[in-house]
Amino acid sequence: MDGPCFGQAGWKTAYFHDEDRSRLALIDFVFPSAQSGIAIGVLQGPRGDGGAILRTGDGGKSWKLEKIRGAPRSLFFLDERTGWMVKDDGLWKTEDGGAAFRRVLKHDGLLRLHFADAARGWAAGAKKAVLETSDGGRNWVALPAAAEPSAEPDRCFYNWVTFANPRFGIIVGHYVPSGGDEDERLPEWMDPPAWQFERQRPAAMFTLQTLDGGKTWKSSTTSAFGRMTRLRLLPDGVGLSLIEFTRQFEYPSEVYRVRLAKGETTRVFRQANRKVTDVWVDKAGTAYLAAFEPQGTTRTLPVPGRLHVLRSVDLSSWEDMQVDYRAVAQRAVFAGRPGGELWLATSEGMLLRLPPGVP
Repeated sequence: MDGPCFGQAGWKTAYFHDEDRSRLALIDFVFPSAQSGIAIGVLQGPRGDGGAILRTGDGGKSWKLEKIRGAPRSLFFLDERTGWMVKDDGLWKTEDGGAAFRRVLKHDGLLRLHFADAARGWAAGAKKAVLETSDGGRNWVALPAAAEPSAEPDRCFYNWVTFANPRFGIIVGHYVPSGGDEDERLPEWMDPPAWQFERQRPAAMFTLQTLDGGKTWKSSTTSAFGRMTRLRLLPDGVGLSLIEFTRQFEYPSEVYRVRLAKGETTRVFRQANRKVTDVWVDKAGTAYLAAFEPQGTTRTLPVPGRLHVLRSVDLSSWEDMQVDYRAVAQRAVFAGRPGGELWLATSEGMLLRLPPGVP
């Protein structure tokens, strides 16, 4: 549903997929330019599930929903016309702003990618996979440093790729420990009693870092609870990281301020009744968190909770911003529109925007 924004202040709804027999679960969102925006997800309906792409060419005033083949996972755009989509069957490229994509690499298990320029890019995913290209995606080779962690590949995932500036980049991953007979259990939300005493166990977190624009990479492994699912950096290497927990943990998520140049991390947010799913920091240093209210202590219950957006100018005190009362989610992801406007896409088919200058 397109139409005028709802509400008088705060986060306003710009699009809402409100169809009786279908559900649109949005999973990634980018604004390559002030006028062009693209969100991807899964459209679930009575005839089965399929991929979906939601596009605007007028700065978000109107949106067009289209079905696509396969299951999309993430997006990266280098400019208004050139972009890539990670899908379950590999990497797809567009040169017309997302109107059409063509597959440039057949490879299952990839999750994220990043291009430094039109030639050099990196794609990361399951089984210790990190691939790099130096010719715009025509040819890909394995990044040797990604294979260095001493853990079985089937349980290793690289899930985030980002560059703070042209020289400094980081790829983040994790190890999923074997649970023995846990692998045969029903999911937590289907059998809560069987999981009520299960605690989050420590596992491995992997990082690959480059200080020379991707020419060389250094691998490191640390023991950690939870998984780093987001790392948003400013050009000086300062930013926010998000750690999410998957089992019976006192807190569903934690947010940290990172200063990569100094090797410092400081926890700045955690609440038992707020599960954060994305973080954002703007050029002025104002931080935003997208979160929802989990249902009870079962973190993976497939029921959306009320959407919350929290904001802080000092990373010490956080305010709960006004959000459309209808907004619920299991996950939400930020997108920055050139010019400073911030947007959100939710797992329940809603796009929200924060108009510039909203107090």
